Amino acid sequence: MQKLTLSLLAASICAPHAAYSMDQLKTREKRARELAHMQATWHHKEDGHLIDAAINEIESMHRRQSVDPEVASQKTEATLTDLTLGRYYKAWRPLHPCPPAHLETHKEKMWDGSDLRGQTVLMSFADNLGFGDYVQFVRFAKPLRQLGANVIVQVKSPLIALFEQCPFLGKGNVVSYKDQLPEFDVLTTYINTAHHLGIDKDTLGTSVPYLHVSNPQREQWQHWLQQANTSNRPIIALALAAGHGDEKWDPRIRRSIPVSVLAPLARAHAVTLFSFNAATSEKEKSQFKELGVHTVPPAEGAPFLGFTDVAAVLSLVKMCVGVDTVHTHIAGAVGTKTFLALPPDANWRCGLDDTTPWYPNNMKLIRQRKPEDYEYLGEQITNAVKEELNAQ
Repeated sequence: MQKLTLSLLAASICAPHAAYSMDQLKTREKRARELAHMQATWHHKEDGHLIDAAINEIESMHRRQSVDPEVASQKTEATLTDLTLGRYYKAWRPLHPCPPAHLETHKEKMWDGSDLRGQTVLMSFADNLGFGDYVQFVRFAKPLRQLGANVIVQVKSPLIALFEQCPFLGKGNVVSYKDQLPEFDVLTTYINTAHHLGIDKDTLGTSVPYLHVSNPQREQWQHWLQQANTSNRPIIALALAAGHGDEKWDPRIRRSIPVSVLAPLARAHAVTLFSFNAATSEKEKSQFKELGVHTVPPAEGAPFLGFTDVAAVLSLVKMCVGVDTVHTHIAGAVGTKTFLALPPDANWRCGLDDTTPWYPNNMKLIRQRKPEDYEYLGEQITNAVKEELNAQ
């Protein structure tokens, strides 16, 4: 009954599967397997954990279910292959009973798909995910709320204020890993939730937009942007550096790109560029000045802009251009048109296409043909932005 309910909620905006020839399907399968193998074998030298925390969580689940580490590794690669190809339901099926490692003692409370009306549900995640992962996965709390549950999510502290503004959560329903564990009847994860509700590629993005910002905060930033945008051109927000706060990215991921990539766009003089990432070197400062890039300032004394402020700014700008980081996920989640710049070997959440089922109607993916292919990337971003401006 609950799967049917969710299907009815999502049916009105399901996207059809793309049609591929047999040769194309074989090519996609081969590429997905290559990416899965590469991602499953990237490890930190210090502790043996996978670089990508969300992939590490998948591997951890397989290891807890299998005595043989080699079998767990093979299953991890198979899961990553399915996820890259958008076969989400198949990928999530064997993993759904696993709780987050830090809540293993509460395994008996894992949701089994039964009626949730009147139940308090704790949705938790691995405690080492990146901020963007939480933003991407918190959407799974919404259908639980629609099915009558009181939903509490457990995330990193800097995200609490942002998530409390979600209508399906609210104040007091977002807790951090440092807080005392709240009382709850049922435990679930995003994987377990997606499995029991039958969420797959065609229904994954039906909740967008799912992040919201208070009107006073929007009004404050609208005034600031109007004052700073003296040219009165359409504003594009930039998020070109991966990593935020306590996150540290391995250089092999190659997510960040230099601001010089956007020189063709800046020199077209059709938009105003505002960056969430401040210039950190003399070279960058010179490039920011040359290209007319403004910096969105954090509160006085703060190391970076709070996530509610980030969401407010992104809800007001015309578009966002950035790499795979928390800012672009917030942009996608508030419904802003977003162009995501990717390396050739982006992770499973980016799939293989130029659109993504996570943000199906407002995000376009632009991939480098080879590492550091910045000239091509800049041209593609500029053309995509111009096309979007002409269409509006």
